Amino acid sequence: MKFKKPLAFIFLIIFVSVLYLTDKNFSKEVDSQLDSIDVSLTKNQISGEELNKKIEEKSDIIILDVRFEEEYLNGHIPAAKLLSMNLISKEKLFNLIPVEDELIIIYSYTDERSDKSTQKVKELGYTNIKILKGGYKSWTEKNLPIEK
Repeated sequence: MKFKKPLAFIFLIIFVSVLYLTDKNFSKEVDSQLDSIDVSLTKNQISGEELNKKIEEKSDIIILDVRFEEEYLNGHIPAAKLLSMNLISKEKLFNLIPVEDELIIIYSYTDERSDKSTQKVKELGYTNIKILKGGYKSWTEKNLPIEK
């Protein structure tokens, strides 16, 4: 009974070693897959500083706040339009954003609701979407401007 955990650990080490030795390019493949994941995640994000610059330059963007109304009323990014995640529909989205390829920046408090909302918006045909990296929490931590 005393040897079960050490034996399991030894078998795990042997198993991983065999996998590694059978494919000499194993770590290179894993690294390249991880690199491609990192690139795809960051490619669809925008930093708070970048977004603030776009706002200051009056760039042609739509900022979509997907938090709840109460959160929005307590403070939001300047020029942001409220469309809570649970209310996203083709009709409501079209009323706010009639052009499907216009740049949309989506944010929530952190990134969780932003990710889910981005999926919904993409499914409704919109293609040019970025997520505010770190969400509203990161925005306020950097002391970027807010409206109430």
